Amino acid sequence: MTSRTAPSRLPVRETEALLEDLARGDQSPGQIAKRHNMTVAQLTRWATSPSAAERIENARRLANERAALAVAVARVAAASALHRWALNTEHPETARRACVDLLKLDQHPPADEPAPQPEPADLSAESREAIRAALEHIESRTTPAEPSDQ
Repeated sequence: MTSRTAPSRLPVRETEALLEDLARGDQSPGQIAKRHNMTVAQLTRWATSPSAAERIENARRLANERAALAVAVARVAAASALHRWALNTEHPETARRACVDLLKLDQHPPADEPAPQPEPADLSAESREAIRAALEHIESRTTPAEPSDQ
């Protein structure tokens, strides 16, 4: 950046390079400013200009959406693992906890939405049936057999 260039009016390539450096998160603001021949004050002025602030906000939203997607994918894997544990464990308490955790998975709101007031989980019929079957399976393995009268 030249001393005559207003921070809010950077060339497109310089703006994109600054956004990339900010998004990477591996450098301090001072390092980013120095890399782009700016002072921290100039970088701050640029970042708070309307067009740069809008681009930074859009990049933040994108990063949040990517993180939410990663969490959603991980929740599917976790639910699958919990389901397997609930069906295959020899320990009733472990199975019970896995089922409780499965029920709780459906109660978590997306990261960008406020948590709703506590309500019963609104599971699909298929989910309820799978959990009921898992609980019945666990109960059948953990209920002692009735003594026979012989």
